[in-house]
Amino acid sequence: MYKAFLNELKLESTKTLSEDSKDEELWIAIDDLDEILGFVSYYPPDNFLHHFYVRPDSRLNKVGTRFLKYLQGEYGPSMKLKCLVSNHGALAFYKRIGFETCDAGQSNDGSYLLLAIDIPISG
Repeated sequence: MYKAFLNELKLESTKTLSEDSKDEELWIAIDDLDEILGFVSYYPPDNFLHHFYVRPDSRLNKVGTRFLKYLQGEYGPSMKLKCLVSNHGALAFYKRIGFETCDAGQSNDGSYLLLAIDIPISG
C-alpha cells in the first residue's frame, strides 16, 4: 500500500517523502482494521496542504472530505493547496467542497492552480 502512495506522488522511497515533507505534520487515516485509507502532509504556519492521498476504494466513503474537515477542526477553516491542472478528479473534489482558485502557476510537474478555502468545508 505504501508503494501505491509513493508511485502516485512520484517519490521513490519513504525517505524522499520524509525529505519532501520536512517540517510538515503527517496525518494518516486508518479504518477499524488498521488499514491505511490515506494520508496528508500539512504545514500549519502557512495553512498549506502539501500532500493529500486517499485510496481510490475509500473515496466514495467521503474519507477525503472527513480528513479535511478534521484538519479544519485542528487548525481553523483557512487552508490552501496547489493542484495540478491535469488532475481533473482532484480539482472537481476541491471545488465541490468549497475551495476557490486564487492563483495559477507552473512547476516541474506542470501547470497548477492555487486553491484556498476560508469557510468550513461543505459535504
